Amino acid sequence: MTKHFFTLTLLLLLAAAGCSGGIKITGTVSYEDDGSPVKAGTVTFSGAQGNFTGVIKNGKYATGNVRSVGGIPEGSYKVFFSGIADAEYKQVDKGGVMDWETKVTYLIMPEYTSAATTPISFEAVKGGPKVFDIKVRKPPAAVP
Repeated sequence: MTKHFFTLTLLLLLAAAGCSGGIKITGTVSYEDDGSPVKAGTVTFSGAQGNFTGVIKNGKYATGNVRSVGGIPEGSYKVFFSGIADAEYKQVDKGGVMDWETKVTYLIMPEYTSAATTPISFEAVKGGPKVFDIKVRKPPAAVP
């Protein structure tokens, strides 16, 4: 029984080690005009190997998904963002009927929200940079 447990444990460790290939990329996302951090959203590295996403929290992110176990394969990537908006909700009385009004403030320019339009690219190379700090432009005003 102990021998089987040891063999199973060893096989699981080897399988996990085989899945850990990839380059873990960390960095910051901030505004180019004042250096303040983008509060929230996701950053996606999109390339021939697929899409690899990291969550932005207070301007910091790290890549990873289930397949890459925290890293991305070597290759060329376009870098785009999603979920980059703040929303304010308030309840209003519209002639005796309560309703919700939403005010959305986009945190970055729309060009950064698609792999087809983003000007940001990244080359993932083993032994290359593991930190990729990104600067984006703010939109001119809130979009209601």
